[in-house]
Amino acid sequence: MSKRFPSAVLVASLVCVGGCGVSDRSPPAEQIPASESRKQEEPAPVRTQARPYRDYPYSFSDDRESVLRLLERRRAKGPSDDELLEEISRAAFGYFWHEAHPRTGFIYDALSNRSSSSAATGFGLASLCVADFRGWITKEEARERVQKTLRAILEDPGWEHIEGLFYHWVDAGTGRWTGAEGMCLHDHVALICGVMVCREYFKGTEIEELADRILRMANWSFLTQAGKGTISERTGFLTNVASPDNHDWGGVVEYDGMKLDYLLPIGAAQWPVDPSYWDRWANTYQWGDYKGRYHRITRAALWIHQWDNCYLDLFCMRDAYADYFQNSVENTLANRQWCMDNGMYSAEAWGLTPTTGPNPDGDGTVYGNYGAPPPPAGSWQQGHVQDGTIAFTAAAGSLVFTPEESLLVLRYMWDELRDRMWGRYGFTTSFNLQKNWFSADYIGIDLGPVILAIENYRSGFVWKYFMRSPEVRRALNLAGFVGVVDNFDPMEHSHPYAAWSVTGTGSQLRRVEGYAFEGTHSLAIRPGAAPRQTRIQAQPLRRDFSWHAWMGLYVAGADARIPFEVWIVDGADRAIQLDALPVQPALRAGEWELFVWKLPAPDTVNLEDIRKVVFAPLTSPARGELFVDHIFLGDDAPPGM
Repeated sequence: MSKRFPSAVLVASLVCVGGCGVSDRSPPAEQIPASESRKQEEPAPVRTQARPYRDYPYSFSDDRESVLRLLERRRAKGPSDDELLEEISRAAFGYFWHEAHPRTGFIYDALSNRSSSSAATGFGLASLCVADFRGWITKEEARERVQKTLRAILEDPGWEHIEGLFYHWVDAGTGRWTGAEGMCLHDHVALICGVMVCREYFKGTEIEELADRILRMANWSFLTQAGKGTISERTGFLTNVASPDNHDWGGVVEYDGMKLDYLLPIGAAQWPVDPSYWDRWANTYQWGDYKGRYHRITRAALWIHQWDNCYLDLFCMRDAYADYFQNSVENTLANRQWCMDNGMYSAEAWGLTPTTGPNPDGDGTVYGNYGAPPPPAGSWQQGHVQDGTIAFTAAAGSLVFTPEESLLVLRYMWDELRDRMWGRYGFTTSFNLQKNWFSADYIGIDLGPVILAIENYRSGFVWKYFMRSPEVRRALNLAGFVGVVDNFDPMEHSHPYAAWSVTGTGSQLRRVEGYAFEGTHSLAIRPGAAPRQTRIQAQPLRRDFSWHAWMGLYVAGADARIPFEVWIVDGADRAIQLDALPVQPALRAGEWELFVWKLPAPDTVNLEDIRKVVFAPLTSPARGELFVDHIFLGDDAPPGM
């Protein structure tokens, strides 16, 4: 199955060599903001945010100092970061406003492909919410377009489907399947994600009711049917592609597609699939390194690491298998490093993921399977095409993972390439400096992640609304996800989960390797002469505790009592002591014992902005050192309760 076109598509008319010609199919660039109905004298709402959503460093490349120097030079002669991102995302939104069928609102896949794509339509729905939030269109314009689209999906006939699972490619005006590929789970889920954002953003309106009807259509259990939903050797995994005439339907294995391919079926309100499917899938991950570094779940194409992270905010969260946000950081930096190790790319021009590129025969445009570094042989979307073609969506869609490195690419494109690849919807899909080639095409699934990644970087807007969905909370709980305050294990290209300090005469903290509840490291606390005057403080990267109900940690070396009191402090310096919860003694794991504290009501402190976790005083000092590991945040009932 393909991420994009049902077959190789050559579009000679969309080739740009040395310059970019733009067709007249859609309104010119100055009309892209699409605020036709707003009175001219009415000022647009001011929602620009000078500081990013997470305004503190959390990832870094090996050459960060060089990146910062290059970035400052380009910043000195151009717009501010926020102004630049506003310009790029607002222009890209014009695609979803204008390249939609007038009757249905279904989004055309690309200028070069006038079928409608389920994934592009999902990105379009989420982008409409962003556009209203930013004031690019009015609330009424956004509501009307979303309603039109959701009604068209539901009407009879609406968007054609199998068991409530929508086909990938349909006629934009009728919703009838084009006959290509069938239902692709990745793309169906991408559509559903857009529907869910609209449901949460327009809560209390008809849109919420329409969105709920669409969500209730899906018979997720259909994806599990051995011999029907899967081929025999993949029984136990969810079906990836399904159509009436396709007997080799395959399954979602390895790190294919999106985590939401499994999470949404697991968290569904009706016809859910068993959580064991998540564990079965996670055990197929292929882990690897690039030149002995960048340890990660390997997938060469960056879209795989971007799409569901446009919706899921897994920052400082993990399950039993991985920190998936950090995994996307490592994959983005590995992709970048591979580019820099090969002479066709640079620190200012990198990013490989499937997109349009120059036909190797020199005639027209081809959709290329770009990606790097190449993963083990036999993997799907290996990224076997590396000819110098760089995808705009690669660095831009990774902005939340590699802010400085991605901004440098965007500023380079703005300064050096704007006259050759900026058209009615902003930057086109791709460019190849080696061949002096610049795409003239726009693709919905390339522009969607750009808009959502930029907005999450600026405000966290899409994350906030999507994460309110009860299906998401249920799925993450069932799959075993927890928030991480700290696990003390080192990360290669991310700062530690928390910064630690201690006060108290003679008191010391040290990170210990080889002694841990899980992983490789723990925190050793050596109290001073007056243990009750010892104050230990953590400043966590994860500041949003609002999603959780309790905090737990494991301790070794304490006596039977709770070893310390725990306080949390918000950004306004309001502090509250947490109440300890009882847990069963049987939950001791060797020398390690679990302790749990209940998080307070949200009116006592701002649980969305917790800046400090304080452990003081030491009420149960042990002989010698006290060891702490795996400090985590949970939402379901704590273990042993």
